[in-house]
Amino acid sequence: MLPRLVRDGIPQEIIAMGNVPTVLPAEPGDRVAWLFRVLQDQIDDLKQDGDPVILVDLYEALRALWAVRNPGATASLSETAAARRGQLGGFTKFTILVGVRTGR
Repeated sequence: MLPRLVRDGIPQEIIAMGNVPTVLPAEPGDRVAWLFRVLQDQIDDLKQDGDPVILVDLYEALRALWAVRNPGATASLSETAAARRGQLGGFTKFTILVGVRTGR
């Protein structure tokens, strides 16, 4: 098994199954890289399986990445997303931009 970042409760689940996990804390300088790896793995899983529950794991990894990249942020990821949605809208219309020409 390759080293990988896991949810906080996974080691306890392994112990509950009668096994012994070997864990290390992620170094602060490596946390972003680990989170990007989790995001990529989850996106790959979503493409292969299509299980919408994977979106929850993606959201948790994004929340953690938000916290690491914005340590003093006063707004949460969901609050910031709501504000941005208010400015630019969401992705509900599935609008594909194919080009922009200058002038009117």
